[in-house]
Amino acid sequence: MFLIGSLSGIAVLGDVIREYLPVNLILTFGFINVGIMLLKIYFQKKFEEKSLYADNHYD
Repeated sequence: MFLIGSLSGIAVLGDVIREYLPVNLILTFGFINVGIMLLKIYFQKKFEEKSLYADNHYD
């Protein structure tokens, strides 16, 4: 779902992005999506830790 959102955002803001960042838009698309995947992994682990503490609290 986020792939489509980031692709459409880059398509709309492509010229503005290229003024400030002189990189290929395909690389920008890849960097955004890798960053989102890393954030998902980080938050998934964070919420698993919280659920482990919550489960042990009520035992």
